[in-house]
Order: sequence, then structure tokens, then C-alpha cells
Amino acid sequence: MMSHKHEMDLQRLSHRLAQHGFGTRSAPYFAENGIVAFAVAHTRVGNVMENTVFIYATPDGWYARITQHGGPHWIRAAEDISALERIALEALRRTKTPPSSAWTEE
Repeated sequence: MMSHKHEMDLQRLSHRLAQHGFGTRSAPYFAENGIVAFAVAHTRVGNVMENTVFIYATPDGWYARITQHGGPHWIRAAEDISALERIALEALRRTKTPPSSAWTEE
């Protein structure tokens, strides 16, 4: 069960990402309590989500994942919510996948 503090931290992070111009949604389908953040691309057929990053906490720590499904090479751990925000912004601003070699565990 996620602590109330983790839930509040995720809500605040969601608001900060929105201030940077990114969309966010609650996304409990991939974690007990998590959010998905995304860039919005405007196309001729409508708006689409790009560069999604799934952000969540577990009893072991904070995590960001750049695919809904996949192995550990698509996940980065963060030591705290500030580090998680930096990781999320990197993922949201990426121009290729994965956004950096830091996303792979060696």
C-alpha cells in the first residue's frame, strides 16, 4: 500500500509537470497508484500522446517507466521525488527511445 505522503508527492509532481506544459493523468492500471505524463502532439486527425512516462512509487522506491509493458531496461529508479522529476522531464523531452543510456541496466 502506498503511503499518503507518496500519493501527495505524486500529485504535486503531476502539477509541476503540467506547469512545464505536459499532460498528466492518474493511471492506477499499471501501478497501485501512479500517474502517466505525456507530451501532446497536435495532428490533422486530433491530439495524440507522445513520449509517455509512467511514474509510480513502491515500498522499494520511486520509478519511471517509458513503456506500459516491458522489462527492466525500460525502467529507471530515483532516490527521491526530485530525482524522479528530473528523470520524467528527460523522458518527456526525449527525441529518441530510450532517452539515454541511463535507461539500461548494465
